[in-house]
Amino acid sequence: MQTVYQYKLRLTKQPAIAMHRCLPMVGNQYNYLLGDRFHWYEQNPCAINVCQIFSHFQELAKNPNYKGQIKKTYLLYQDIYSRILQNNVVKRFKVTCNPFLNSESKGKLSNKGRFKSRDCDPTLGDPQMQNGYLQSNLINRLKLNNFKLILHNPLPVGFKIKIPSIIKKPVKQLGKQYQKLADKCKNFYVKTVKKLLSKYYFVLYENLNVKALSKFMHDDGWLNLLSIITITAQSAGLLVISVNTSANFPDCYDSEAKIRQKFHEKWYECPSCGCGLDHNHNTTININNMAVEHAVFKAQLTSPAMAGVAEKPTLYAIASV
Repeated sequence: MQTVYQYKLRLTKQPAIAMHRCLPMVGNQYNYLLGDRFHWYEQNPCAINVCQIFSHFQELAKNPNYKGQIKKTYLLYQDIYSRILQNNVVKRFKVTCNPFLNSESKGKLSNKGRFKSRDCDPTLGDPQMQNGYLQSNLINRLKLNNFKLILHNPLPVGFKIKIPSIIKKPVKQLGKQYQKLADKCKNFYVKTVKKLLSKYYFVLYENLNVKALSKFMHDDGWLNLLSIITITAQSAGLLVISVNTSANFPDCYDSEAKIRQKFHEKWYECPSCGCGLDHNHNTTININNMAVEHAVFKAQLTSPAMAGVAEKPTLYAIASV
C-alpha cells in the first residue's frame, strides 16, 4: 500500500508566482512531446495491408526518447526537479502515446492522445519524499520555495470513523434486496426438489468439484440444491446417488469405447459403433448406467426378504459410486 499525502496549500505571493510559472511549463512540455511523437509517426508510415510495387526508400527518423533530455534542451526547466518532470510529463506522455502506437502497429483502431489546455493540469506530483520534506507547517522545496499548508488533526488511537446515515440507508436497502433474492432462490430449490422426489424414488447426480468450477456455478447455488435434495430424500426414505464420472467421462454409452476429444467439443462421434450424440446426453446415460450397477440400488430392486435368506439391506439416503 502506497501512502499518499495531500494537503491544502496556502500560497503567499512569491510561492504563488513560482507555482503559476511551473504549471504552464509542465503542460507545454507535455504538448510538445506529444506533438513531436505524432510528427515522428507521420514521417514513418508503413501500411500493413498492402504491398507497394515501387517504394522510395528514405532514411527513417529516429524514435525520440525524452527521458533525461528535457533539461539539456531547455534551460528554463532546470528550476524544476527532474523527478517531477519525469512523473508529470514523461510518464503521463508514455501512458498516453504507447497504447496508440502499439495498436496502430497491429492494425487496430485506437484514439490518439489529446493536447492539454493551459488550465488542464493544475497539480504536480512528487514520487519521492526526502528527509526534512515537511517542517512544521511548511513544505521545503528548494527550487520552488517553501509552501505553507494546512495540516489536519490526526485521528486519535482507537477512534473509528462512523459511517454517515446517508450511506447506511442504501446499504440496508441493498441487504434487503439480496435477502429477497436468496429467499426466491431457496423457494425455487425446494419446489424443484419436491417435484423430483414426488415423481421418482431415487435421484442421480454427477459428483462435481464445484469449488474448482467457474463462478457462475456458485451463483446458481448448485451446492445448496444438492444439500436440500439430500436432506429431503433422507427424511422421506428415498435414495440419492452421486456418481463420479471423472474416470469414464469420454466413454461411449453403447460400446464403452474411449473417445479422445477436447472439453469444448460438445458432440460425440464413436469410431467403433458409429453413434453420434451430444456429450451431455452421453454423460447422462453413463451416470444412469453406473448408478444402476450400484450395490445399494441393486438391493432395493430385489424381492422382499424371505426366511433363511439374507436380509434386504436398509436404504441409505446418500450413496456414492
